[in-house]
Amino acid sequence: MRKNLESQLINKFRKAYLKLFPNCFFYKIPDTLDLGGKKPFDVFIVCNKNLFCLEFKSGNKKPDLYQSECLKRISDNGMESFFINEDNYSFLLDYISKVSQGYFKK
Repeated sequence: MRKNLESQLINKFRKAYLKLFPNCFFYKIPDTLDLGGKKPFDVFIVCNKNLFCLEFKSGNKKPDLYQSECLKRISDNGMESFFINEDNYSFLLDYISKVSQGYFKK
């Protein structure tokens, strides 16, 4: 059930983001846990020379230690990484959209 809610959140975000930026690259990393692998985050977006790495969780779930470390390493190397849930979804969609439009310079 939780995975379904996360997938719904990812799809909602994807549709809203690509409506604003139809020419940007949005990629959901396939789930590999059943194959013995573990992905560092759910989605990455490339838009106007910006890279965003996003981990989605539903309810009160948080990224696990591996995911948190990956998101931190990405941020430490100058890219944007975020943990997104229902509570911060709208804020982060707005922020990422503004960065994509060049409102904030790194």
